[in-house]
This record gives sequence, C-alpha cells and structure tokens, in this order.
Amino acid sequence: MRIGIDIRNIGKKRTGDEMVFFNLVKNLAEIDNENNYKLFTDINNKETVADIKKRLGIENKDNFEIISLKSSSKFIWNFWTLPNYLRKNPVDIYHTQYITPFFVSKKINHHTKNPHKRLWNNLLVMLHLRKSGVGVKIITIVHDISFNFYPRFIKFLDLFFLKILIPMSLRRADKVIGVSKFTRDEIVKYYKIYPHTKTPGLSGFFKNYFAKIKEKYFGVGVNPGKVDFIYNAVGDDFLNNNFSSEQLSSVGKKYNLPENFIFHMGTMQPRKNIPILIKAYSKIKDRLGGTKLVL
Repeated sequence: MRIGIDIRNIGKKRTGDEMVFFNLVKNLAEIDNENNYKLFTDINNKETVADIKKRLGIENKDNFEIISLKSSSKFIWNFWTLPNYLRKNPVDIYHTQYITPFFVSKKINHHTKNPHKRLWNNLLVMLHLRKSGVGVKIITIVHDISFNFYPRFIKFLDLFFLKILIPMSLRRADKVIGVSKFTRDEIVKYYKIYPHTKTPGLSGFFKNYFAKIKEKYFGVGVNPGKVDFIYNAVGDDFLNNNFSSEQLSSVGKKYNLPENFIFHMGTMQPRKNIPILIKAYSKIKDRLGGTKLVL
C-alpha cells in the first residue's frame, strides 16, 4: 500500500502538532517494512531534510521517502502543488491535519449500495473522466476547534481560511479523527453533522428530502460515523526511567529547577489560559508542600 503523510510541521517549531506526526512516522518506521510511505514537506533545504530523516530513523529505510514540494503559501500547496503531484503519483491513503488537499479524486466505489451513485461512478469510468481503482482516501486529524470559540487569538487570514476550508475538508475527508471524545463531539455539534437515516414509505419521502436540505445548507453534509477519535499516545520522553540521574541533574541545574514541581508544557499563547493556571496554583500551593509551578 502507498501511504502519504503530511510532515510539513516536522523540522520547524516543536509544537504539539509536530510531535504527533513526528512520533507517528518514527514508530511506523520501526514496525513497518512492507508498506511504502511518501512523507510530504514544503522544506527543500537538503541539510534540514537530512536532519529530519536522521531524527525519524528512516535514513536506511527503502520504503520511506521524503518528497519536498516547495510552494509560496500553504493555500497554494493544498490547492495546487500537492494535488498536482498526487494526480501524477497517486497514493492509496493520504494523512494530514485540519485542511485536506483539494481537487484530489476520490476512489471510485463500484460496490456502493446506492444504485444512482453506482451508475454515476460507472458512467465516469466509461467516459474516461475517472479511472477505475484510482483515487486517494484522505484522513485528517483535528486537534481542536478552539478557533471557532476564541477567534481573537487567531490571525485574521488564518481564521478566514479555517472558517471556509474546514467544512470543505470535513466533506472531502474519508475519515476525520479527533484527539479526544470531547473534540469529536465538538466537531459533530459545531459543524452540525447530522445523522441522516432514511425513513421508508411515502411519508418518509418528505422527511428524507428535508433531512438532505438540512444537511446541505445547515451542516457539512457528512455522516457522523466517519468522525472518530483516537487519544494521543504518551511519548518516550515521558516514560519512567528513560533518563539517567546524571541527565536529570544536569537539566535541573541548567534551569534552576526545584526537586518537586508542576510543569506546564506548552506555548505561552493567551488561549492556553495561563492566568487561570497561576490563580489555581496560588489557591492550593500551601497544601503542596513546597511544590513549585514551572512554566
């Protein structure tokens, strides 16, 4: 199987998004010698790409290949650069986050239970507008949709594209993955992804018709069954006894850390609610026996 993975975040800022895809690829490289992986990035600096290969442990893995596709913007990358490559070099599955690539053909399903879709799919193949068996299944992961609730923390241009492109991406994706049940439920609720079940009979005709209208104009028109959740795994860095006492002592001295502390690991963005964390800590610090809060 040919699997494409979006690794544009790897090699840039070490955010949570990067660590998810970094550990995904790193662990796949350790266990999979059969499937072929194409790792897509917009970095074309040879030294940086070589460093990414080394960090991922794929320098000597013949079934892993980094594809550098440089583009002037993220928008053009998703709308032209990547789709153009995939048309010439298709993969079976493409895994990304949030915004999916556009103008990438779906796989033709000749065995769909819907006779109208089956007829349409066969017609496309007969007219040579689509090739049978050719197409890409797309999986997108959504870490959160906080930009809908706290837009003031997002750049205007980024927010503009998210508002337009996320609903389109949810329609296009074959599978949408949230990182928690809460995130999954928020996606279904906010984007009004209604479960559409057909009601038989004449009375059901009108009910089904208005259900489709509801989906088309008030929701993203996708089956909530394709929205699922998978919890993020714990990275190796957090496993017990993963570091020697000398390493721990060295880091403690470098950052002047106390013996016991509560560690907030994340960016210092306003949406992370740091002031509330500090207020909460101040209320219970006397009960913590000298345990400090480290940001």
